[in-house]
Amino acid sequence: MLFSKFFSKKSKLCKKCLINLIILFVLILTISFCAYNFISKERTINKIEKHHSVIKKVLVEKLDYLLENSIKISKNENIKKFISNHDATSLLNKLSEEIKQNNIQTMLIADKLGEAITRIPASIQRGDNVFIINSFGRQLVKDEEIKVFDGGLTRPLLMVGGKLIKENNQIEGAIFSGQSLDDEYAQYLKDNKLHKNDNIIFYSNEKGIVGSTFKDEKIKKLLYSYYNTETYNPNDEPEKIKGINILGNRYLFKSIKLFNPENKYIGSIIISHKYNLSLINLLLSLFTAILLSGLVFYYFKRVKKISINKKYYLLIAIIIVSSCLTIFIINKFIFESSNFPKIEINNNKYIIYNSTISLKPDFDLVYNGIPHTISIEINSGGEAINAIESVLKYDPQKIQIRDVIYSRSICDEDKFIEKI
Repeated sequence: MLFSKFFSKKSKLCKKCLINLIILFVLILTISFCAYNFISKERTINKIEKHHSVIKKVLVEKLDYLLENSIKISKNENIKKFISNHDATSLLNKLSEEIKQNNIQTMLIADKLGEAITRIPASIQRGDNVFIINSFGRQLVKDEEIKVFDGGLTRPLLMVGGKLIKENNQIEGAIFSGQSLDDEYAQYLKDNKLHKNDNIIFYSNEKGIVGSTFKDEKIKKLLYSYYNTETYNPNDEPEKIKGINILGNRYLFKSIKLFNPENKYIGSIIISHKYNLSLINLLLSLFTAILLSGLVFYYFKRVKKISINKKYYLLIAIIIVSSCLTIFIINKFIFESSNFPKIEINNNKYIIYNSTISLKPDFDLVYNGIPHTISIEINSGGEAINAIESVLKYDPQKIQIRDVIYSRSICDEDKFIEKI
């Protein structure tokens, strides 16, 4: 009855045409959505795979460069003489020059026994035996040259290129060049190798997130909580693309797992891509609705030359727009629930922080009469802290504490509440 009220007598025969047009429109729109989403999904996967390969290639090239730098320095006769004389000051000056000239972030030189004579930038950290406490040091003794991922005394995740110095088949020392996987290097990779919608995370199996390009503080806190070393199990996450919803934003994540020279898992490089088809699909829906409404109007007004009440045009437009939105919602639900494994990370009442306090190195070979530096490391796991308490017990008959160094730390000597 409603149709006959709006149509003139001459137009009654066109009801069937109108119904057929709407059915055709729904079919075309559904097929268009499915085709667009499939193409967009494949393009996104290809983009992530491409970035994944690019980052791997950059890391390999960086490791090669670090090894080349160590080999070059190992041939310097002055360096060999400084190592033989344990001349830490001269070595420090020489390493400072090399770092500036060759764009190397960190370097370490050890003597024939593996004792760290000096390192940059943490020059006060010396005396530790890298041939014993570090897997990259142990591997260097076996292979004479290395380019590996590992954790260091002052850096949770490192790329290391090392060269053993030998004379007459005897070890005289070792040189290591390194790049820390931290916020600065993550930003460098994003700016030079990734898209603006991409982000990168460096995850350490010991420390949690140690580098990231995410800027939003809420998202960073949630990621710190999710990638918590106490609860996150990387073995449950194969190197496949997975979807993570963070505060309503959808990201696709893919990992590059890192192993040290002894094939122990030490962390991951996680590449993320912000992926949200909602806005695109909604715009596509509205555009299609307007286009088909115009086609319906043209069909009846120009082709069939039928006079139709304006209210009926409004009814047609409402039907078409409603159909578009309905198909959009159904399509969005089906697409997001079926394409990738999905994890929800939302604001929780309680966020898990992995706060830790530890000693670096946690074990070492100490030589009598040689000063040895031990770092106390505090990792808040992303939590804001305003107080730290630590109690260290030691045997005063075997060890003497000569000094407590506060430089390059969050501690201010004037703010100590109690020191025993």
